Amino acid sequence: MTTQETEPRDRVSGPTVSGDNATTNTGSGDLNQDSTVTNVSGDQYQQHFYVSAYSARLKFDDGQVNYGKERRIVPGDRLATLRRRFVEPPGFDEKARRADIARHGAVVLSARPGDGVRAAAQMILAPAGEEADQDVQDDLVTNGQDGRPTLDADELRGGERLLVDLTRESGFALAPLRDELEGLRARALRAGASLVVLVEHEDVEKLHSSLRDRVVPHRRPDSLAVLAEHLDSRGVPGFFPDRATKEIRTWVSTASMGGIEGLAWRTATAYQEAGYEGRIEGWLSRALEAGEAALPEDLKDTTGRKRALLLAASLLEGVPVEHLASGVESLLAQISFPEDETPLLNRPDFHEELRDCEIGVGTERRVYFKRVGRARALRSAFWDAHPRLHDQLGQWVDALVTNQALSPADQDRVAERWAEQTLRIAEPGAVFQRVQRWVIQQRRTAPQAAVLLTTVLRHDRYGRIGRRQIYKWAESPGLGRELGQVLVAVCAQELAATHPEQAIVRLHLLAANRAVAVSEAARAELGTLAHERSLYRKVLRRVCERLPDPDHSVDRDLFWDLTAPERLVGGGSRPRTVSPGVEGLVRDGLGHVLHQRPQRTKEYAHRWIGHGAQLRKVLVAAAAGAGTLPALYTAALRWRAEAGPQDRESRRCASADLIRLIDAAEGLDTPVGTPAERRTETP
Repeated sequence: MTTQETEPRDRVSGPTVSGDNATTNTGSGDLNQDSTVTNVSGDQYQQHFYVSAYSARLKFDDGQVNYGKERRIVPGDRLATLRRRFVEPPGFDEKARRADIARHGAVVLSARPGDGVRAAAQMILAPAGEEADQDVQDDLVTNGQDGRPTLDADELRGGERLLVDLTRESGFALAPLRDELEGLRARALRAGASLVVLVEHEDVEKLHSSLRDRVVPHRRPDSLAVLAEHLDSRGVPGFFPDRATKEIRTWVSTASMGGIEGLAWRTATAYQEAGYEGRIEGWLSRALEAGEAALPEDLKDTTGRKRALLLAASLLEGVPVEHLASGVESLLAQISFPEDETPLLNRPDFHEELRDCEIGVGTERRVYFKRVGRARALRSAFWDAHPRLHDQLGQWVDALVTNQALSPADQDRVAERWAEQTLRIAEPGAVFQRVQRWVIQQRRTAPQAAVLLTTVLRHDRYGRIGRRQIYKWAESPGLGRELGQVLVAVCAQELAATHPEQAIVRLHLLAANRAVAVSEAARAELGTLAHERSLYRKVLRRVCERLPDPDHSVDRDLFWDLTAPERLVGGGSRPRTVSPGVEGLVRDGLGHVLHQRPQRTKEYAHRWIGHGAQLRKVLVAAAAGAGTLPALYTAALRWRAEAGPQDRESRRCASADLIRLIDAAEGLDTPVGTPAERRTETP
């Protein structure tokens, strides 16, 4: 994935957090985002926004996981943020490409790897000002049962934004999908959907002729301009493309867009570590050095114990020094290292061992590597050098995340670092297996299981696999209580921020789970998502489409949640108008509810009568279709009879209006005035 396609690593557009989720500052030290902890005369511990947030949602009480819903903080819209940072490549004309799509159903962008073509595709699919209207569906390519790639596109209704990535970065070959792509283009044209296909230049000839005619070469954007946008978005001052050094010009000329984003992120870290002092040239130089993959020393010359210390510190960086010491011993035991029979008091000073490894200890006794990026480099080196130890390292991590001496934030960081390495060596299945193990066998580690899933979802290559795995789990109504609640938490906390429509689908499936705790948690989170104006209609449509099935009782409950008068017309004295699209969904949905459960006519009548003429018309239309107009008439009389002194007149007028509408629906066509008033005299 390229620079302009991903969320910034420091989540600049993300939520502002406080409490357990905030950065902890215990002195005047500088921030080191890569190392989690750094030190000058004090320490700052920078946590990812989900660290401890899952611990707050997924509590372990009375021997089981219990979901505690929190107010969700929604980051700024992902596509809108992308547009603000987007640098147009030469010859880019998104309006012309949208016109091509309208005429032919699709456009194909051909590019070289790392040239930012995915970002360009998303700009074409999401016009300025309409970014939040609909998700870009970018996970249509899957592996079939025979291992061959296939397209998995649902029925198109119009307006869908479809992105099919067949570049080398996607891992899928174009040739097996040639005919399916043409079929998808034809379907998109008929339905009024938008399709963008990404291929590499040398693969253009493999396309069907109708798509080959739609190919537009994508050119690389100005690399220095891209770097400038990313530095500016992170608040790093002083970079002007026309004044860039020869070193920077040379580096960005061959770097991928993702590499440029990484450089900007490291430069922001260097700027913070310098106390926001110095010049851009110095911050960039340090960022380039930190980005090198080479280790600061040759591991071949280190002893077994020193190796264990470096490995343990690379996963446990940020923990108190005593916990690192315990972690080293548990690692040595896990890998069956010969036991040291030297008496404890005769062994080397642990702090001397740390200094020898260039590991510092802060004022809160938390350990940190003195060189930026060294912890990640060490983890990668150890994982590459010792593949036969991967299983044992996983078991060691199992023990660490269940160690109650570690704080939830420390446990979360260990889980994230293990998952990053496991994904780096292309083993997402191992991450999913550990997710299940941690929520079923080790229930206290449910928050860390959520961290594992979040790490997969954020991965450039495996994010789509993570989303599909969550869907596969969620569609099973017999999914266990513990895993179900973890999925609800991840959908609400992470997926809703990046792929809200997919979060809606998965939460809706989880709302049908047989475990009451899972169903209630998913239902509550769907209600929270629906409070966002851009998502309300999507949630409502999803629910209404399934209301005709009488076995879906959860959808009747969700429909009740979504059609509170406050949601539809507001809670003020002057009801706002419901849009025609929402009105149609509500009218049809209510008709299904009343047809299946006629006794609920009274509930909806008493809830809606006093909230404006539009809702009263919807009531009558739905009741007429369901055959419950007599029940609605009786409910109107009873609602009026229950009026108190203060609302007697308003209830009289509202009920009279409803009865006139009922008369009209029954063909009585009662004139405004006495006939309807006379009918309301007797309950």
